[in-house]
This record gives sequence, structure tokens and C-alpha cells, in this order.
Amino acid sequence: MKTSSSDGAAPRERSGPGPSPDNALDRAAREWLGFRRVYERARRALEWDDDRLFGRVPDVSGWSPGDHLFHLALASELVVRNLRMLRKGPGGMVAEDGEPIPEARPILDRGILPRGTTAPRMVTPPDDYDRAFLADLVTSGERDLARLEPDVAELFERAWTIPHQTLGPLTAAGWVRFGRMHGVHHWRIVREVIAAGAGR
Repeated sequence: MKTSSSDGAAPRERSGPGPSPDNALDRAAREWLGFRRVYERARRALEWDDDRLFGRVPDVSGWSPGDHLFHLALASELVVRNLRMLRKGPGGMVAEDGEPIPEARPILDRGILPRGTTAPRMVTPPDDYDRAFLADLVTSGERDLARLEPDVAELFERAWTIPHQTLGPLTAAGWVRFGRMHGVHHWRIVREVIAAGAGR
């Protein structure tokens, strides 16, 4: 991970969630590692047997652990895509600055996503898929994320934003934070599904 901006400029003041200048690198590292763990956990989960990976417990969740994993892979892929666009700078979907909507700030500050929301169609798992396809999604996403790692510190210094459909404009720091939060949210549900009987 880089420890300074390539142009030597002082960090710009950011809007939205993200580190303050004096702890930017530490915060960037923590959030980045948390987001990476989403993929690391996904790889380990792909080793589960079919009953555990694809078993459902409707009283806990309408999705199986595999469905949650598929959703996480798709949503995390969008986060990575947005980080790539933010690396290029303003233009298209990337604005020079912006603020999350007021309702989003408490969510981002707490780091906990609310339960019971409906996933957008674009990141909803299909009714039929196999383990190999799911593994390809996880592997390609993890690879694309790793390619961004050298630029993490510099990305976190920028005020540029891309809008999230419900949270509003997010900086790179905000997108990485959301990716980590989203992963934690779904892995909690997966643990509940397994504890309630999936795979037994």
C-alpha cells in the first residue's frame, strides 16, 4: 500500500465518511483490510459442502449462505468498479466532491447496515447457479481488488465521489467502508442461517 500521494500534494479536505488527515493511512489500512476479508471469507465458504452452502432456513433468511455469497460478490464487484473510476478522476459518474445524504451519516458513522432492506435487482442472486460460477465471481473480484491496493492511500486522500443509490455521494474511503460494512452485515446473517440449521 502506498504511504504518500504520488504528486506530493497535501491531502485535500474530504466530504463524506473517511479518515482525517492525521490518521488517514491507518484508517485506510483498516478499512481496506476489512473489505479484503469479505473475499477471504468467501473463498473459505466455497469449501463448504452443498448442504451448508445452499441450504435455506426461511425463518432466518430467504437466501441460502450461497445466495448471500453471490450477492456479496456482485455488490463488492460494483464497489471495486467505482474505485477504479475514482482512481481516474472527475468525469462521468465521478464528481469533484459531494456529501452523503443526511440519513446516511448515522449509518456510516455506526458502521452497521439496517436489516430488512431489499437488494437491488442488479445484485440479486439468480434462482439457478452452480458453485463453479460463484467461485469465478469471487476469484475475479478478489483479483481486481488486489490490483487497486497500491493506490489505496492516495485514493483515500481524494474528495472525489460517486453516488450510492441510497446513501448518496461517497468518496473512495466511503465506498471501501461501505464494502466492509456490507460484508459484515451479510456474514452475520450467514452465521445465523448456519446456526439455525443450514447444512445439518
